[in-house]
Amino acid sequence: MFYLICSYLLVHICSHRINEYVPNFNHLGFNCGEAVNFAIGDWFPLGAIASLRYAHLNRAPLLPHEELLCKEAMLLYTSLELEDLDYSLADLAAHHCIKVSFVKLMRFLHQARWSVMKSRACTSISPNYYRTIVCTLCKRDCYVAFINCSCNGHPVCLRHDIRSLHFPCGSYRYLFLRDDVAEMEAAAKKFEQDDAISKEIEQQIENGDDLYLYPLSNKLQTDVEDGYFPYCEINVVLGPDFAAINTMGQPLEHISSMNHGKFQPET
Repeated sequence: MFYLICSYLLVHICSHRINEYVPNFNHLGFNCGEAVNFAIGDWFPLGAIASLRYAHLNRAPLLPHEELLCKEAMLLYTSLELEDLDYSLADLAAHHCIKVSFVKLMRFLHQARWSVMKSRACTSISPNYYRTIVCTLCKRDCYVAFINCSCNGHPVCLRHDIRSLHFPCGSYRYLFLRDDVAEMEAAAKKFEQDDAISKEIEQQIENGDDLYLYPLSNKLQTDVEDGYFPYCEINVVLGPDFAAINTMGQPLEHISSMNHGKFQPET
């Protein structure tokens, strides 16, 4: 009986090791194993590191980090309006991580969108009905905004120099933007009213620590004109030759499996 228990414990421990490092398969044969996978707010900074690492490796992310962060932050923003909420210290620490990560993401997306509109790199603006899609170039997940071409087959995130891209279907570039982006930016500004969050954001900006950028292709960020400030009004009138489009979105699985042809990224 003692040896049976020891054998069970050994298999149990080994299966935990296998599930931890190789979650999709194992070579133990018949074994007993269990796994619990969950994440709290403290995970989002680590998720940003993982997303950046996947972008360097040009691999599609396992989890839609941007979508999860935005939805969790908006739930937290809604809960701030409720009364008699009693949070523990652990909950407050998790909320702090969510708020800081969300503010950094929204700041980047606003600045990138401002640069795209200012440079007239896009042809028109359309509502984003898509679920999370994957950037054709760096495989980063896009939830709030992305650029696409006429054939809807080459989605690109805002971390690239859009003007230098050569789409196989032509040079028309459309900016897809979620219709609730103003509400998300309002939530980010609300979070920044917390001195602890604003100080941490400014410190990370000074240290150049921004995990939501894409350092291998960051021309748009260095091309921002003087006078920009976070959450400033983006009011760029498109020319009469810029035709708007109305396209219903496609799910992640469809776009990621499309034949992208000879899509040339920036050099």
